[in-house]
Amino acid sequence: MTELAGVGAKKAQGLAALGITTVLDLLMHYPRRYVDRTNQARIADLALGEEAMVLGRVRRAHARRTRNGRSLVETDVTDGSGYLRCTFFNQAWRANQLKVGASAVFFGKLEEFRGRRQMTNPVVDLVGDRTGRIVPIYPQSEKAGLSTWELGDWVEEALTRAGEFLDPVPTDVLARFGLTDRTAALRGIHFPARPTTIAPPGAGWCSTSCCGSSSCSSGASASWRPPPSVWPTTWRATWWHGSTSVCPSP
Repeated sequence: MTELAGVGAKKAQGLAALGITTVLDLLMHYPRRYVDRTNQARIADLALGEEAMVLGRVRRAHARRTRNGRSLVETDVTDGSGYLRCTFFNQAWRANQLKVGASAVFFGKLEEFRGRRQMTNPVVDLVGDRTGRIVPIYPQSEKAGLSTWELGDWVEEALTRAGEFLDPVPTDVLARFGLTDRTAALRGIHFPARPTTIAPPGAGWCSTSCCGSSSCSSGASASWRPPPSVWPTTWRATWWHGSTSVCPSP
């Protein structure tokens, strides 16, 4: 992993905490959801009581203690159409995460308190400055000091350096069962050009290095793994050191 730009000893340790020790692990660390920044919901259009996901920029952040001693972090967020207050109880570390100017995705239930729209303890994902595209949101660990845009950058570099993947499934079999080839599947999962190109793991995913879904349209065994001969040949062997433990020969 340390051959990727920006991955030093500390980041490598954080990645290991997520179970990512090889580039193969990284590519199998799928996004948990996506944000369509080309067609996103506006704060001004949200209805009270609605669970929603909005993308906004932090305009103000304030941390304090309540009367009963609980930590309270309040952030004011805007997307240009309106303002939203996000309130976090017993999450003092949010003050360091959500600094003024940070762009983030907030997912929660829209409420109103004292005439102000707000979300209480919403789920937060920092997304950086990726604009005009479908943004993958990766499972991340705050304690590991990793952000979703860092994971996205590393995945993007890995896919670029890999080029075309060798595919264990013959072209005629892919066509017969309507499967996606390995290269297209990986790129479609991590960086879909539009919502319709998102390739869900398991659906047409058997040509990749892990068929992990019982819903796979080809009916292949979920325990099947390709031999090392189908791994990318354009990468240095050290990138895949240790990967045979998760990809044994069938």
